[in-house]
Amino acid sequence: MSVKQGRGVTFGVMIVILELILLTNTSLFFPIEEVANVQRVMMIYIIMQLMAMMLLFTIKRTQSDIFSLTTYQGLFQFFLGFLVTGVIVLVAVPASIAASFEPLALVKISLLGTILYTFIRAFVEEFLFRDTLEEIIGRYPQAALFGMFHFAVLSIGGAAFLSVLVGAFFLFVLGIIWSYMKDIKIFGILGSTGSHFSYNLHAFGIWSLLFGGG
Repeated sequence: MSVKQGRGVTFGVMIVILELILLTNTSLFFPIEEVANVQRVMMIYIIMQLMAMMLLFTIKRTQSDIFSLTTYQGLFQFFLGFLVTGVIVLVAVPASIAASFEPLALVKISLLGTILYTFIRAFVEEFLFRDTLEEIIGRYPQAALFGMFHFAVLSIGGAAFLSVLVGAFFLFVLGIIWSYMKDIKIFGILGSTGSHFSYNLHAFGIWSLLFGGG
């Protein structure tokens, strides 16, 4: 195992541990009526994470940029993507629109629970779709799979079919945007992850709660 692969395994295991902590303590962070839905979604994300790691270490052409960055590079890219997107969504995307694509967005949940949940979702999705699958199947096919995946996940929350369909298409477009963002050197994969995390916080109403946007 190379140094890069060893770093990847360590980081991947840390994320899985974080996922398991949230999975086993869901009732501490979410209303009781949402616990089952959140646990189902978290199980899906754990499987996705393990699948991405398996692809990363078994297919030679799949090379993750995450594990080749220094800590400072990674943090800079992550927070740059996070801040740029935070400003854009507060100005251009009303929270009510972003929230209509999220099954838990209108539920009163804890700040810490929301941050953990949205970070895990952003990281795993970027790791699997943009950083792994895109290297295997290409930019637009991964975005299509990203949209179809969200069609399934959004359906778990019992949202209206039209809302789920529009949300899935919107996220297909975002999948393309984040793919191009990843290819910009100053952002990279962690920049798109920070951007994705920032958007998720907006969709769950955290930006509006903190800054009164949307």
